[in-house]
Amino acid sequence: MRRENITSARPVKMEILPELDNGKVQYSVLYYTDFDMENMFVTYEGEPSARFWNLTRLIASQMARGKK
Repeated sequence: MRRENITSARPVKMEILPELDNGKVQYSVLYYTDFDMENMFVTYEGEPSARFWNLTRLIASQMARGKK
């Protein structure tokens, strides 16, 4: 069985329920594999945080470069 490889990854920042104006966000990493699959996982959910946003960006950049 062939192993799936990540072809690209990028960080995503979304507001949670913007209609309620609660100020909460969700940071996640969106990545694609060589099987043309789109995948996403959440790294943080809560109040906006520069620390967790930077961590999400770091994870995405390392995944895009093939680091484990």
